[in-house]
Amino acid sequence: STACVQTGTLVIWRMPLMLLSPFVKAVTKSFLALLFIYGFMHLWVMGEVSGLGLHRRYSHTPEQWGLIIFYAFVSFWVLAYVTAVYEFSIAYAVAKYYETPEDEEGDRDVDSFAVMEGTFVGVSKHTGSLAFGAAIIAVLETAQKLLEYAERKNDELGEEANKCVKCILHSCLCCCKCMEGIIQFINKNAYIDIAVTGDQSFCQAVRNVMKVVIDFGPAMAILNGATYIFQIVGLASITALCGLLAAAVLTSGPFITPGSAWFIGNPALPIVVACFISLTVAWAFMSIFDVTTDTLLYCYAEDKNDHGGHAANAPADMRSLYEQAEEHAKDLKAKAAAQGKGKDKDGNARERRFARSRE
Repeated sequence: STACVQTGTLVIWRMPLMLLSPFVKAVTKSFLALLFIYGFMHLWVMGEVSGLGLHRRYSHTPEQWGLIIFYAFVSFWVLAYVTAVYEFSIAYAVAKYYETPEDEEGDRDVDSFAVMEGTFVGVSKHTGSLAFGAAIIAVLETAQKLLEYAERKNDELGEEANKCVKCILHSCLCCCKCMEGIIQFINKNAYIDIAVTGDQSFCQAVRNVMKVVIDFGPAMAILNGATYIFQIVGLASITALCGLLAAAVLTSGPFITPGSAWFIGNPALPIVVACFISLTVAWAFMSIFDVTTDTLLYCYAEDKNDHGGHAANAPADMRSLYEQAEEHAKDLKAKAAAQGKGKDKDGNARERRFARSRE
């Protein structure tokens, strides 16, 4: 797992502009979200108002509901498209690093602006594929919001609320969220395949992803698990460190002096806010590491397919790492098969004893 982490961090170190990608994505999505919320408010107030004071309700015609739902779908679609471009640009930069040959010193001379190039390539050449994947996410998110709205309306009935309807809505929401997680995983790997191959449609990329997962699934699952643990530890460590630093600062100096302009009577809330902000920032930057390691693993799998089972372009550390993961996966499979045979033998023995006892 340490070697896997080192390989991913080395790629990010070679292209430091990748660290700005989460900030750019966050600013872009925040601006678009505020813009869409403003437009949604204008659409919502088109309805007929009933009630007085703060307790007012809006009633909408079917045509207005159609406009509202379509507007929500387009909003989710655009936001999902921004995420798709972000993931594609990271995958493009990592794939370019992987395909760059090593020099005499074992380094790979990669352009620092590969992320910007990936953004341009994604928008100019693969907009249809990225938009198609984003549209699937938008459909699921729109369905979730409609189900949540229906659930809230059902709960407003109080004791008259239909329990059966509530159960059905909860089940549908659970299915939508589960499907969204699966589709997000497939979309991310499809974008990686498009970035690596350069000439695939979205549907063809999904087929390639399924083939790679079937052929190299066990080893990739082990390495993905190792990087996932690293991400969890990183999030916890960064959040804890920032929280301790905030606590040390807010419980000393002018912050604890009653007559000071910076005096804070209860520092617990600022410390919690600092931890939340640090967790959000850490999560954004850990997403780079997630896409980077997934792209490296996918590039390795494609490299082996293209060169008859030998990864010609893979770094030496990554090649040995993947071979170790494959051996570990084979050992786990052999142990599972041996345990299964043992259980079958025990089951057959019990059946024979039971048959003899009946005789």
